Order: sequence, then structure tokens, then C-alpha cells
Amino acid sequence: AGGRVTDVKLVSRETLGRARVDVVLSATGLYRDHFPNAMRQLARAASLAAQADEPDNPLFRNALAIAAGLAAKGLPPEAARRAGRTRIFSSESGRYGTGLDEAALATDTWKGKAEGDRKLASLYLARMQFAYGPDEAEWGRAGEGANLYAEHLRGTQGAVLSRTSNLYGMLTTDDPFQYLGGLALAVRHLDGKAPELYISNLRGAGAGRAEGAGAFLAKELATRNFHPGFVKGLMAEGYAGTLQVLDGINNFSGWQVVAREIVRDDQWQEFVEVYVRDKHRLGLRAWFERENPHALAQSIERMLEAARQGYWEADPAVVAELKARYRDLAQRFDVRTDNAAFAQFVDVPASRAGGYGLDAPAPAAAAQLAALPPLPAIRGQRLPRSPPPFPAPHRCSPRCSPPSSCRPRGAWAAPRARRAPSHPEARSQRRCKHSSKSRCTRSARSSSCPRCCSSSRSSSTRSGCSATSPCWRGAGGAGEGGCSSRVGGGIAA
Repeated sequence: AGGRVTDVKLVSRETLGRARVDVVLSATGLYRDHFPNAMRQLARAASLAAQADEPDNPLFRNALAIAAGLAAKGLPPEAARRAGRTRIFSSESGRYGTGLDEAALATDTWKGKAEGDRKLASLYLARMQFAYGPDEAEWGRAGEGANLYAEHLRGTQGAVLSRTSNLYGMLTTDDPFQYLGGLALAVRHLDGKAPELYISNLRGAGAGRAEGAGAFLAKELATRNFHPGFVKGLMAEGYAGTLQVLDGINNFSGWQVVAREIVRDDQWQEFVEVYVRDKHRLGLRAWFERENPHALAQSIERMLEAARQGYWEADPAVVAELKARYRDLAQRFDVRTDNAAFAQFVDVPASRAGGYGLDAPAPAAAAQLAALPPLPAIRGQRLPRSPPPFPAPHRCSPRCSPPSSCRPRGAWAAPRARRAPSHPEARSQRRCKHSSKSRCTRSARSSSCPRCCSSSRSSSTRSGCSATSPCWRGAGGAGEGGCSSRVGGGIAA
């Protein structure tokens, strides 16, 4: 079919030459929406493999176990069997992301790693539990009575994310830690142990190798975020470059929270050396303070939050140095934080949630406001009366030639009392040969009338003559209607 995949078939165990591998697919919202044909073929392939009764087939065993568990909870047997064969999950239709992009940075909403793991894993499993199984009519539904995604993730030993372009790495966006890191977080929450994380490196010609996520991240940090050439490129971008620095540190912090197994303490220390202490002597301090001091302050906040929550075992002297640097930026550049726990940790005032004048004034300020004289009344600007923006009423005359000089179709005309027609063609209506009446009627729409409605071909509701209305030169010229009727003081064009 033109090189396109139209169907899948099961490869026999003998041809395969090994045991099958039970794979659960976590699809992004964009993949779900853009490639439903691929989702359909993958769902069918998983269903076929899950029905293959082979002694060493883990899909078959896991599908039966999950179906039995769901049936015991009251799910109908056939629905339980379809749920057992489901292997693709994504977010709810119309929603994108796992919710971890913002939640992983809200480090003030939990205390300690255990509480953070529990809250974030619950969020991830709730957002990604919508199934895309063998029955397409049931796509996008959450499991009944249980989180089906969580049931399929139990016992996961490894997770893989592919990278196909040098443009995007593990820290350029929040998607890698949302999906790969979120899956690792969920498995750690369910099983007590995180799976091994891998990157399928598909970059470049002849590529296609699996690398450990920790090693892949370390290589990216060394060649990008910590490399002086990369930092110089960011500095050349001015304000936008400061945001790239902040994004990289925020995404690194996201990895730390969801998949701390691949993040090392020395990498946090290197962020301090490169961006706070300026180890490459690039003038980063002056650059940040000139372009965007808040980006540096927020980067330091990420570092200190990792230390405060116990993710980074930082040297106390380094923590004290970062606190002092943050306080200096907060004082000189009016840096604020809405994280009350962090503000207390650094000993700076936290910004109140109200803001924008929504907070109630303090008693002393309220008394000062009450003592002020009342403000003068504000009057709006008076505008002069002007005539309506309509053209003056126009009536056809013998000088309206060619017809294009007459009023165009649909033009506005002020109501006026009907009076006897003065147009020569209107006066000639009494000699119209198409009617026995004294004036031309709507039956006189033939193009043979040389005196009135000479070439009118429009319907009687749009143009033409009337026995009770005088004839007027056409609303669009002879080629459009020839004439129009003045009905009730207006123009019926």
C-alpha cells in the first residue's frame, strides 16, 4: 500500500528465537493526536502478543493476571480481558503533559523525599492513566475500579526514551523528565525500587545504540551547560540567554526530584562553579546583573532548594555562600519569592500572595489613607454632536448616466414621503405595453421593455417595478437590475 504499514501479524516463537518482552508504551499528547494510525497498529500488535499462549511469554501471563484482578473487583470478564491486553497509555484527550513540569518545581508543597515521591507519583499516575487498547471505541478512558496504568507498570525493570536530534537533549525541555523521569518515579512508588533508565541514541548516520540515562545526562552537561563555548553563545543572546540558563537548571532540578538515581552531587556543585563563581572568567556576574538578575536569583533558589530538601548533599560553606548571594540580589534588584519555606531558609521576606493592591492595608497605612483629602470628581470628556456617518439621500435623475454613477445596491436612504415620480422613464410607465394598468407591474420584467425595467433579470423581491411604487434608476445599473422600487420610503434593492 505505497510503502505504508496497513496491518501487523504475530511472529511465531520459533521464528523469533527468543522470549517476548512485555512493553508498556507511554505516549505524549502530541503523539496521541498526530499518529492515531501508529497507535492503532501498536495496540493491535500488543493484543496479538498478549494472546499468544507460549510457556515463556510474559505478556500472556501478565495479561491473565491483570484481567483476573480486575474481574475480582467487579469488572465484566470481557472488559477485564481487553484491559489485560492494553499496553498504551497517555493523558486525557485534550490535555497535554503529565503535570510534573510545574509540580516538580513546587518544592514547598512537600517535606522530604518520601512525601515528594508519593505526591508526584500520584499526580503522574492520575494524569497518564487513560488507556488506548485493542478496542478503539474505548480509547481515552480511565480504568474502572483501579488505575490500569499503575497495574501494568508494576514490576517494570527498565524504561527507554529516544533522542533523534542534537537540537534537543535531556535539559532543553521539561518533556524528558516529565515522561521518562515520571515513569521511573511511579515505578519507585509502586515497587520501592526505580527501574534502570536508558536513552535510545538515534542521532547521526548509523546511530542506534542504547546508553544509560545517567551517562547521557553527564555527557550533555559537559558539552553544553558547563562548556565555556556554549555559555558564550548564551551570553551573546542577552536576556534570552539568561532564560536558557534558568531553563537548564530548572529541568536539571526536575530530574533530581523524579529520578535522583541519575543525578550526582558534583553536578550541582559544577552549576555553582560555572554560573555563580564564574570559573571560566566570562563576566557572568556583570552579564546577569545587566540582562536579567532575576534569572540568576531563581537559579540560586533551585540550588538552595535541592540542598534544603536533602536532594543535594552540599557543603555548608557553599550553602552559606549561595544564601549570601541570593540576599544580595534580593536587596539590590527587588527579587521576591513566593516560597515561604525557602524565604525562611535564606532569611529573606517572602512575598505575600495577594499583591496588586489586593491585600488589606496595615492599620497605620489605613489611618494615613483616611486622613488624606478626598480626590476631586473625575468628569469624562464631552464630545460634540456629529451627524450620522451615512451618505445623503439620493434620487436618480436624468444626469445619472452611466448607471454606475447612481447609488450602489444596498446604499442607505433616509425615509421620506412618497411623491409622484419625475424620472422620464418613470413617467413613461403609463405607456408600458406589458400591463393593462396605468403603471408597470412586476410582471413587466421582460428585457423587451425599452422604457422601464429594460434589462432587469432579478427576482421581484430584489428589484423590478411595482404597481404601487414609482420606478427608480437601478440599484446596480442596468446589468444588475435596471431599477429598484421605493417601498415605504426605503430602497428595496
